[in-house]
Amino acid sequence: MVESLQDHLSGDAAHKAVQLLIPFPAPPSAVRRSWQSVFTLHTGRNSEKFVKHRVDANDMSAAFDRICSLGRDVDAIAFAPFGPKPISAAMCLYAEQCDSAVHYP
Repeated sequence: MVESLQDHLSGDAAHKAVQLLIPFPAPPSAVRRSWQSVFTLHTGRNSEKFVKHRVDANDMSAAFDRICSLGRDVDAIAFAPFGPKPISAAMCLYAEQCDSAVHYP
């Protein structure tokens, strides 16, 4: 799934920092998939363009609060949810409220 997200990230200069919500604590398999995805996104790109935020994999409220805090100082947010369902649901709720784009890989 991450490969389709890479298509949206053209070059380092073309985008601001990508905010990654990393599910933790989470089951070991989810943590492994998340870090493999982060590694794939980082490949060939400036790692300073990626900011990681830990969010409990099952806490939709905390994920929503984190997204709200990240969205305060930006004009528009585009979401690519491919993590645990509570975090993906928080992204979709925020997108609905703020008229943001949601892209499924």
